[in-house]
Formats: sequence, C-alpha cells, structure tokens
Amino acid sequence: MLCENNVLSQNCCVVDTLNENLNSIVTIYTDCFCFTGLLLAVTECACKLITRCSKGCPPSNNVFGKVTVIPLCKIDAVTLCNTSS
Repeated sequence: MLCENNVLSQNCCVVDTLNENLNSIVTIYTDCFCFTGLLLAVTECACKLITRCSKGCPPSNNVFGKVTVIPLCKIDAVTLCNTSS
C-alpha cells in the first residue's frame, strides 16, 4: 500500500528502522514537536506511540498515557533510546 504522493519509497529506511525497534522507547522529532514513548506499530504511512500525558491533561487522566499517531512524512529524526552498544 502506497502512501499519499508515493511517500513509501522515501520512507523505507525509516520504516525498516522503526520496525526493528517495536516495543522500544523512541523519540521522534517533527518540525513542531518531539514525542517520546513506547513504539507500538509501524505502517507504510505512520507510526503509533504510547506517550505520557502532558501537564495540561485533566488530573484524572494523568496516570494514563495517550496514543499518538505520527505520519512518517512528518518525521524529521528518530532517536532510538533502548539500543545497546
């Protein structure tokens, strides 16, 4: 399945790297935000993380994370946090 505007061919390395690090903590940088969380899933077009709630979340929801879906075409950089040398 190709993403919008044939983005799949441009993101193959990102998809492969993210798939190799499923169930790991990663930090994903976009042009506006930085997301750190548990990498749950990767498709040809997006990745899904469980991230911590921000301080602006209602107090009753602070103990739970939230699911964040990031389109691959918006990713500028990825930091793999659970790698060992």
